[in-house]
Amino acid sequence: PLEALDPEHVRDFLGWFVLRETSDADLIEAYAVILRDFLSFVHRHHWWPSERLQAFLEVLAEVEPEAVRAARLSRVLYHFVRSGSGMSPRVRGQRFSRFIEGHASVMRIEEKAIYLNFSHQGEAIGPVQLPGPIIDMVAPGDVFDVELGLRGESWVLLDIGPIYPACVYVEVEEFKGLEKLS
Repeated sequence: PLEALDPEHVRDFLGWFVLRETSDADLIEAYAVILRDFLSFVHRHHWWPSERLQAFLEVLAEVEPEAVRAARLSRVLYHFVRSGSGMSPRVRGQRFSRFIEGHASVMRIEEKAIYLNFSHQGEAIGPVQLPGPIIDMVAPGDVFDVELGLRGESWVLLDIGPIYPACVYVEVEEFKGLEKLS
């Protein structure tokens, strides 16, 4: 039933599910158009009051551009990692002294590097060197599904999954009433 729908469902669908499954900016934009049309249809038929429609449209306006940006960043980083993360073949053969993987939020952005915070680590991880055009796509609070390797003083991207914008990502610990069971 329509009463069960909540504006946060739009946030979860566009900013989490579609990013996780496709990281396709064009698909996110197409879904946003369809969602706007659906929401207008529901309102036009008097199934929702204007205030409810407005709440959905506000979430959609917040999430769509951020999800599109995150999807594009994810695709660019995927190709960056697959091409060797900007390292020469000679350097690629050197061993890593440490590895870390999981969901990490961007805590600091510099001219040529980012610093990440893994929720299970008590330290800032960085610098992670990236080209300027990629750095320009990153926003504070973005959450990377990432694997990194430490070589010398720098962390290197070894694998990248979806990237979620800060307006969407929520740690399990932030949900009231949810407990981790093991």
